[in-house]
Amino acid sequence: MSEFSFVILHYMNANDTIDCIESIITTLSKRNYKIIVIDNGSTNNSYDIIKERFSNLEIVTMLRSERNVGFARGCNIGFKYAKYVLRSDFIILLNNDTRVIQADMLDKVLEIYNRTGFAVLGPDIIGLDGKHQSPQRFTPASNAEVNRDKCKLFIKLFFNYLHVDNVLVNVFRTLRHRNGLSNTAMKEAYSVCHYNVQLHGACLIFSPVYISRFDGLYDETFLYVEENILYHICTKERLKILYCPELKIIHKEYGSTDFTHTIPLLKRRFIYKQSIRSLSIYQKFMKNYETEIKKILRE
Repeated sequence: MSEFSFVILHYMNANDTIDCIESIITTLSKRNYKIIVIDNGSTNNSYDIIKERFSNLEIVTMLRSERNVGFARGCNIGFKYAKYVLRSDFIILLNNDTRVIQADMLDKVLEIYNRTGFAVLGPDIIGLDGKHQSPQRFTPASNAEVNRDKCKLFIKLFFNYLHVDNVLVNVFRTLRHRNGLSNTAMKEAYSVCHYNVQLHGACLIFSPVYISRFDGLYDETFLYVEENILYHICTKERLKILYCPELKIIHKEYGSTDFTHTIPLLKRRFIYKQSIRSLSIYQKFMKNYETEIKKILRE
């Protein structure tokens, strides 16, 4: 029987992490899985709360980073534990603000893998507003597109310091389009499988094809743009990256960021700055791919 590991990065927000873990335990019909929770340098008592809550369950392992090392690097702590210690066949990176809702989720993952041989699989991710969040893109971002995105973010950041950036956010949302697809086409896209698309990072399922070659995500970014980089890797390495609506999860979104910045203005400022930095790292990654990819190749 194939073994699965859920890797959940935790930061500060015990309620969301507990809800995520319990959704796995109470929903899945089989127990051929482990749950790895990585505390990413939380400064409150949330680590102790979670550890005590699940201390009697052998399927839950708690790991701890002494400081906040960012999303990708934190996830990689769990990824390597699942790969080298637990010898997992499949590794599922799951945001702590998600909920598993399908009893046969793991059976579906295995069936899809046997049918398609995917390297990375993404489910239909549904927000609390009912909107579908994946796939994110249907073609890789060009350098020109990244520059445009950075320009928009610099503008938002400038107006954030003037306390009026929330107006710009609504303007950009109105003007935004995804690869030229109409809203109708985007809605239809969520209902069918797609190969070689950019997946949402709230749930990424890695098969033996990916695990055998890599030790996790490219981790030079602190937060954001991980999906773009993963998409670029799969495209360059000719690995199958698949979106499949047969799988579904719920995504509550922004729980940990809310703990970091309780003031909306400062939260947006944090997002702008981190996004700009990560997009710049992404451009460096694309330019120096052959050198940078070595950082996550298996040991």
